[in-house]
Amino acid sequence: MERLRAGLRNFADAISEHPAGYRSLMTRATGFAEVREALERARWWRVTRLAEGMGLDPSDPTVRVGLRAWTSYVEAAMLIWLEERAPDRDALVEMLVRALGATAEGIPAADA
Repeated sequence: MERLRAGLRNFADAISEHPAGYRSLMTRATGFAEVREALERARWWRVTRLAEGMGLDPSDPTVRVGLRAWTSYVEAAMLIWLEERAPDRDALVEMLVRALGATAEGIPAADA
């Protein structure tokens, strides 16, 4: 969990240094096929890493849906956070970590 928190803190710090670039990448640059494809590859790479780190099978469709949805949540939260500048970074990270926990709890329920 600490690696996840550290990664999210680093991500928040990086986009804080270049907020206009991140906003443009996530909202405007997706009009370019190459950018969309690169973003999707990065998203699925994160899903695989998360799944493996959580002891889940990244090829399981329920795992893929849940974790891919969480990555979208992170992207949206970061965009809004750049605008709002609240909550503080560490509170944002904790919210995202807890959301992943809730997602992880929901994955077995979806299979039931």
